[in-house]
Amino acid sequence: MSAGGWRPVGFVLLMLGFGLRLDSPWQGLAWLLLAAGAAAAAAGLRDVVRDADAFRASVRPPGKG
Repeated sequence: MSAGGWRPVGFVLLMLGFGLRLDSPWQGLAWLLLAAGAAAAAAGLRDVVRDADAFRASVRPPGKG
């Protein structure tokens, strides 16, 4: 995946985990989704920080260049 591509995956997993009621029989799946979503979001943020140059503007500011 591209830099930060894991962030949307993490978001979806977190929202699914939060959407399940934690006081229901689905509690185990909810915790699994929350853990997986947190890991995916952290990986996406790590990629963004690592590849910060990929997100810089390609247009130079006026007077520079």
